[in-house]
Order: sequence, then C-alpha cells, then structure tokens
Amino acid sequence: ASHALEKLQAQSVAAITPANQPSSNYRNLIVVGLVGILFLALASVVFLMLRERNTTESVIDLPTRVSVVLETETPIPTATPLPTNTPRATNTPRPTNTPRPTRTPAPTNTPQLGTRTNPFPYNHEIEESVALFVDEIIGVGGILRNKDRLISELNMFNTQPEHGEEWILAIVVISCLKDPNMTCRYSELLNFHMVDINGQIYKPEIVTGLPNNLKFSNEIYGDNTDGGAIGFIIPASLSTRDLLFVYTPSFLSDDRYFFEIREIR
Repeated sequence: ASHALEKLQAQSVAAITPANQPSSNYRNLIVVGLVGILFLALASVVFLMLRERNTTESVIDLPTRVSVVLETETPIPTATPLPTNTPRATNTPRPTNTPRPTRTPAPTNTPQLGTRTNPFPYNHEIEESVALFVDEIIGVGGILRNKDRLISELNMFNTQPEHGEEWILAIVVISCLKDPNMTCRYSELLNFHMVDINGQIYKPEIVTGLPNNLKFSNEIYGDNTDGGAIGFIIPASLSTRDLLFVYTPSFLSDDRYFFEIREIR
C-alpha cells in the first residue's frame, strides 16, 4: 500500500510539473518583455533628463532674449501732459458797415511828349516850342506866313507857289550841347518837315537869297546857339493851328518829334 501511494505521488508530481513550469518559448517571451520594460524605463529617464535640460536652458536664456528685445524696441515716449484749457475769447463786437469806396476811373494813357498826338507845346512866354535832346535843344519860334513876294524878290529862281498856295518861313533855334571842340550838324532838307491835321507832309523848299540873320546854319559848334529860317509851300487855306513842325534826328531812323507852332505877326 505504501508503495502504491508513493507511485501515485510520483505520478502526481510528474503530472503537475510540466503544467507549472514554463517552456523555453515562454521563457524567451518573458526575457523579451523584461528587456522592453528596461528599455522603456531607460528611455523615460533619458526623456526626463533632456526635458529638464531644455527647461533649464530656456529659463537661463530668457533674460538674454528679453534684454535683446528690450534694447531693440523703441522706447515708449513719456506721457505729454495735456494742455491746459485756454479760455475762450470774448465776443468782439462786429464793426459797423463801412461804405465801399467808389471806383476811381483809371487814368487814360497819356501819349509820350513830342508825339503827333501830344506835341511839344508852344510856350507863349518865350514864344517858341522847346525840346531838350541829348546833344541839342531844338526851339521852334513860329512861322512867318504869306511870304510869296519876299521870297520872289530874294531870288527870281526861287519856286513860285501855285494858285491857292503860299510861302511860309519856320524860325528854328538850335543850341548844341556837345563839347566846344565838337559840332552839331543838320540839314534843313533831311532833318525837318511839316505835317497837317490830315497827315499831309510838306517838305522844305530851297530858298535862295535869305539874309544872314535868317540863313539856316547846317553846322554849329558845341556850347553855341544858332538857327535860321526854313521855307515851306503850303495851302493858303490851311490854319496854322492845324500844322505841326517835325524834327527827325536821322533820316535813317523812324524817330519823329512834333512841335506846336504859332504864326508870328
């Protein structure tokens, strides 16, 4: 009986042992699991160490970054105090209505003196029209009218006026303002003529035989005064007030200077 009991126990142990002990494959799985667990644990440790290191670097680097940002940023301007309230100006009474000034008519343009529309005037005190120029003073004393008989008697070759015409003599006085060693030169045929109110021009005529006090001087030394008579033939019906004496400084230019004239009685 005891032998059978021992055999039965041995059979029980043999039956139990294969079920309770793991096989070689099972052991390998256990080893792999343990290695995995160790690897995960090691990785966790390394991860935690790296995280702690990064956190430390970020904390250490933060002041530097902040300082750089603070240095590059434009400083915030200080607050400007608000202006104090200026008291409002008191109401100034409106001025009374001032009457508007009346418009003064614009003056008409006065023609330059010595033109045909504004000739040098005849001065009754000195009995001549006078004009001052750079080198000379021209004075027109007036005209002697109806001198046909006189001029005819002076020389038979003087021109005889036609019917309705007459001879006149214009008395001209010239003062030369040049240096006494220089002269002023004129030609009664080129530098002078007459024009009437209608624009008709009358050229000088040659008069032969005039007395010395009436002969026109063609050349005058500086600082001297001389003159003479210049003859014209005009319509007998033409009024003296409708005539102007004209001086042309140079026959090569268009300059003209006009003088009022009066009849010498």
